[in-house]
Amino acid sequence: MSIRCLMLMLMLASVAAAQVEPGAKWVQVDIKLNFQQTSTGFCREQSQCLVSNAFSEVFDNIPESFWDGLTDSDLGPKCIGDGQFILDNYCARGGWSSRTRLIATELLAIALRDSPSNFSLYCDSFETALNEVNYLSQAGPVLNFLGKSCPQEGFAGARVTERCTNSLCVLKYGQNVAFGTSLNARIDGPKSFLNALNLGLEECGNALNSDGDYDYCGDAVWFNLNTNSILYAPGLAELGVPSDLANQFFLTPYNELSDYVFSVVHKPEVAQFNYTFFRQIPQFSQVYFAKDGFEFVYAFKQKNVTLSQIDYAGWYLSNIELPSDACTRFVKRFDSRANCESQPSPTEFFVVAHKTPQVVGKTPQNIVDSWHETTGRLRVVS
Repeated sequence: MSIRCLMLMLMLASVAAAQVEPGAKWVQVDIKLNFQQTSTGFCREQSQCLVSNAFSEVFDNIPESFWDGLTDSDLGPKCIGDGQFILDNYCARGGWSSRTRLIATELLAIALRDSPSNFSLYCDSFETALNEVNYLSQAGPVLNFLGKSCPQEGFAGARVTERCTNSLCVLKYGQNVAFGTSLNARIDGPKSFLNALNLGLEECGNALNSDGDYDYCGDAVWFNLNTNSILYAPGLAELGVPSDLANQFFLTPYNELSDYVFSVVHKPEVAQFNYTFFRQIPQFSQVYFAKDGFEFVYAFKQKNVTLSQIDYAGWYLSNIELPSDACTRFVKRFDSRANCESQPSPTEFFVVAHKTPQVVGKTPQNIVDSWHETTGRLRVVS
């Protein structure tokens, strides 16, 4: 080390020491990502989630001020608190998750309790999760209560129109079907999802409490005010809090995929094999589970939520009989950049892929864009 460099370091250290108040305490804080994962920053509390480094701490923990911040950064919240949300983006103990994941876990708990050997759970946009949406309810076209027609009101008066629902999750278990979604409109307002179910706006009046769980509204509908989420589950007598088993079951297949990535695929120095983003748990707004006896299929997709704005996806199959050349025949000939060549076990099959940002004038085939089609074809049929 040169004398000049050493002197500079000593000068900086002395300046830093001089600026610390007597008796001051250093507090360790974690670097956080915003929910788009386009920037990093810090929050005052570990349990908070970063919204935008450009926004103001004055409006912290006021999620609706996000809409004001889009036009005036001084009016937006730098961070929001645990249990608060913006659209589907849910702050869970200092890290971003999704309200869709909460709903999926709730439905998964039902399946594991009532039909653990035979079920499928699919979460995606309502356009792909539902068979038919172009029909009329008593209150008007159903799309009016699902699509992009719900105004979001800012704390300081901003107004932005967004989708009325986030991802919709459909559960088939045994002979039963249930579904759920999180809402971006009041359950008792003019854009209420209850309109799509041909139910009155007063249907969930008894569920408008902040007890943190789902309350039964009637007519097979359950509602959670804290997360503004709704479940429709005919024939369900009770809805308990998801068990540790359900939470563990939800993450296990992703952890299997992550282990596969970092033991077989990941090479950070090569763009095609750089899967660093797998270290960040996805928000799971698009996820699929299917189980029939010992056969199991899992898939997820994460859209446009990395620092480099890359979409990525993974598929995990267990005890599914496939030909020995399944990787070449079904995956690589469609998407040469997908990774599935090396398989660690004869009873398991892994596929991971990421979609690089599109080059103008070029639209190469990629399996990530066909995620909903592949999950449809992979669904276990009993």
